[in-house]
Amino acid sequence: MTDSVHKVAEEACITMQAAVAALKDSCDASCPAPSRQQVQAAVQQLRMEVAKTGLMFNQKTPPTDEEATALLRGFEQTVSMLCMLYTGLVAAGGGPTLRASLHTTATAVVEACASLIRGAVIGEARDAQLMLLSGFSLEMLEAAGKAPLDNRTAIGRAITHVLKQLADAQHELAETLQAAADAAAEATAEAETGSDAERQIQGGVAAVAGEGQEEEEEQGDSDGSGFGFEEAAFSTEELVVAKVTHGLLAAVVAHVKEVVKQLLTMREGMTEEEVGGWESMLYHIKTLAPLCDDLSAAAYPPQEVEELACVAEALATSCELLLEECPLPAPSPSASTAAGCKQQEASAADGSAALTKSMHAVQLAHQVLAQQLSACSPEHAAD
Repeated sequence: MTDSVHKVAEEACITMQAAVAALKDSCDASCPAPSRQQVQAAVQQLRMEVAKTGLMFNQKTPPTDEEATALLRGFEQTVSMLCMLYTGLVAAGGGPTLRASLHTTATAVVEACASLIRGAVIGEARDAQLMLLSGFSLEMLEAAGKAPLDNRTAIGRAITHVLKQLADAQHELAETLQAAADAAAEATAEAETGSDAERQIQGGVAAVAGEGQEEEEEQGDSDGSGFGFEEAAFSTEELVVAKVTHGLLAAVVAHVKEVVKQLLTMREGMTEEEVGGWESMLYHIKTLAPLCDDLSAAAYPPQEVEELACVAEALATSCELLLEECPLPAPSPSASTAAGCKQQEASAADGSAALTKSMHAVQLAHQVLAQQLSACSPEHAAD
């Protein structure tokens, strides 16, 4: 490739990156929002441009300067068109979550396409290397085809991501409790079935094994299989506290799931006020993740009663904010009949009742945990 083609390739990459920058800062709502079909068509067109680039630059006879220039200009225009459509979506009432999601998607697409152009034209990548660059670009476009194109979807996916973190904290503690229960059951079974002779034999084996214990520990430390300590076992009181803590975590997860159901009842084209309300909800839900992680970690022995109580109180308070601030779906303009309005009002009332019920479950679980912690506190023991 000549220097002129190299210059065209570099200019195309700079133009694509400028289109992404415009998406990040755009706030002009004068143009109507593009349709989903327009966005999908632009993604499909860009797939074709990636395929053409990989095919033309992988031939034994490279394209002429005119062919390469025309291909690069078309590539640049298609990427810019996709970024412009994303910008239109954001400008037409897009909230911070939708803007961030589309900016991340567009950035990934542009970086992959720029790498393909620079690799094929300037780096003269061919065969497997060019196929790898093309494949990565197509992979980013596959993700772009699934990117959220409205506020409800973008916020819903963000909440679902946090919900997975909350569920992971709950499941991790559940697995630990199950392991503790299995160990207790195994110890009980051994105590019931073991004989003095068996214990003597086991003691002899342990004594022989103990002679090489130091060597085994050194070997274990050298291969990274252990760190020279074991997890502390739950006491009877700590086990009860951990189980009650797990109940609170489960109630919080159920409460957030009810919030997601409320979001699904919203219209796809939410108003600016509704978007602001759900952005606030997302903020509060995000604060739950570190609290659930802290509460789960504090449930492991040795437990600190004050730490558990403080984190549990903060978690319950955050859940109350979700109940207080959760936006309810406004009547749809299409529901012009009295029956349609009544049906929507009934649906909103049912959603509010379900959210109140899940919050009551959180409050009850928090109350049980607070009572258990009070019983375990040193002041209570002194009394």
